[in-house]
Amino acid sequence: MVSHRQSLTFQYIKNYVTHNVLSDRAPINVQALANAIGVSHIPVREALFRASHEGLIRHRAEKGFFAKSLSQTDIVQACSISRAIAVVGLDEVFLHGHQEAIVAVGLSAERCRRALCESANADHAFWWIEAIIRRLARTCYPRQPRWHLLRIFDQTLAFRRVVSHESQAAFELAPMLAQLTEQIAAKRLDLAVGSIDAIIAHEMNRFTVHYQRYAEAVMRARRLQNSSAGTMEGVLLNIARPALVKRGNRNPQQHH
Repeated sequence: MVSHRQSLTFQYIKNYVTHNVLSDRAPINVQALANAIGVSHIPVREALFRASHEGLIRHRAEKGFFAKSLSQTDIVQACSISRAIAVVGLDEVFLHGHQEAIVAVGLSAERCRRALCESANADHAFWWIEAIIRRLARTCYPRQPRWHLLRIFDQTLAFRRVVSHESQAAFELAPMLAQLTEQIAAKRLDLAVGSIDAIIAHEMNRFTVHYQRYAEAVMRARRLQNSSAGTMEGVLLNIARPALVKRGNRNPQQHH
């Protein structure tokens, strides 16, 4: 059985490798992470091994753990795979038992859209939409497709955060997600497939247009690592994810 401390360490490590754009040219500093978290290097290495098994980082024998950088081809493949899973994974029998929760996700997406009208903070906008997307995946999909979708979200999180540099991207997505959830709740899966296609096309275009922003972030991470003398890269984020659009919460805040 995994201890609470092991689970806690993994959550820290997972947030660290998925939220930050890290250098892919040098190994992740295990001891620096252990010092920052306040544990020995053993649970940190175990957490990094687990992260590598989930495809979040790479492990190279006798060299250590390395961050992954994503090519444009990687992003296109992630979008294509997400689309296929999101379409094939829709199961009417499963959805029937989760009707109330699905409606609640749709209401949250609509509240998110309204909140975006009042907020110019692009970082908050990204996290609000991220919460809706993940909640939709957890609510509308059975275990296996849900796991695959969430894994892709984790693998592309740092990339998507970097290219989502303005709130307009989130503002455009919010009504699309609300419409998709409404169609799923009504069991209009034919319409839902069309909405999924529209969302993927919207994101694919945005990711392609702004990929250079991510490439520049990777280059900055490499330069910083080269000049850092092996200190820890990035920011070790709090385990708590952003408390995004909840009922009665019109101005949710991100927590790090």
